[in-house]
Amino acid sequence: MALLTTVGRRALRMVVPVLAVFWALAPPQALAAGDCAPASEQPKVVLVSGFGPVRQNFTRSGEDLAALLRQRAGAAGRPVGHTVGLTDTRLDYQYSTRVRAVPIAEGGVCAYLLELSIRLRYPLITVYVAREYRRDSCPFRTALEHEYGHVARYRQGYEGFLPVIKAAALQAIALNNPLRVASMAQAREAHVERLRAVFDPLLETFNAEQRRRNLDLDTPENYARERARCPDW
Repeated sequence: MALLTTVGRRALRMVVPVLAVFWALAPPQALAAGDCAPASEQPKVVLVSGFGPVRQNFTRSGEDLAALLRQRAGAAGRPVGHTVGLTDTRLDYQYSTRVRAVPIAEGGVCAYLLELSIRLRYPLITVYVAREYRRDSCPFRTALEHEYGHVARYRQGYEGFLPVIKAAALQAIALNNPLRVASMAQAREAHVERLRAVFDPLLETFNAEQRRRNLDLDTPENYARERARCPDW
């Protein structure tokens, strides 16, 4: 028997390193030939979440904020003019598995998932308003209110997604535990690969929905309504 721990990470805007750590234990008697025995217990599923803190930054110029906006993956190909405010987020996504690997007498390995830990959180949200605007002015207050509208939309979408990813994890585990594989090396990655196939499309859809939800706030019509509040804008 061996216990295998595998970690997958994704920080969205978006790099995915994978780290695997292996602990070998004294092997038990191999399973008899045939299919893997059913799992004797349900795997533990842990979802670690968090939104914020939200920090304010009023030290950047409108040009600085436009440059920061251009660096975002979602701004590629989109014209960026004078930028009054900006809400900057990063979604931190990581999951790890703990697996018991049991050899089969005729060859191969049964990989039993013991624990799945998912970390899905926004560790920091930064709200910017360009420094050109006095803090006691109507444009500053309106821009700040607009950016906190984005914060609310990010939070609403995020809180709605948490039960979705947990339900998907539970369904994937129910369908794929245990897994019969050819080797210890495959046992190390088998559950990670199955979970990645479930989680990655969900995360892509979630991010697309978060972008759509926030772009609805950034329409020319809404900008015109906000500007109309301030005679000095």
